[in-house]
Amino acid sequence: MTEPIVIGVGQNKWIKDANTRMYSFYALANAGGTYDAFKDKGTDYIVPVGKKFIILNHSSTPYNTATTVSAEFTLYEHTTPSVVGGIKLQTNMGALGEGNVGLSVDMYIEVPAGKYINLRNGGTGIAYDTITGVETDV
Repeated sequence: MTEPIVIGVGQNKWIKDANTRMYSFYALANAGGTYDAFKDKGTDYIVPVGKKFIILNHSSTPYNTATTVSAEFTLYEHTTPSVVGGIKLQTNMGALGEGNVGLSVDMYIEVPAGKYINLRNGGTGIAYDTITGVETDV
């Protein structure tokens, strides 16, 4: 008997099948006050009809060029990619100071079909973030 393939992060696990897949998406917000949609191979990711995307981890590698520069990041769901507003999914996380600082937070946030996941950079540094999660049937 073949063992099933288990996917997930931390204690959140699923059996991988044709309808359940794990993804990592990226977003880049170059300046304070900018928004960027998370992307899959260069295309803005929208949760498909009949599915939900469960964010299991948000990792950020902000880059600041001065000791007084801040990088502050928030996740939103929205019906439009890379725009202001939407429903806040995660409160701000960020870093202050010069250089690269790696941040990683495990979570469990469900995003419904028809929604984009947008990154807001509320600081003055550069935000390069990834989210990892599972796309599965509703």
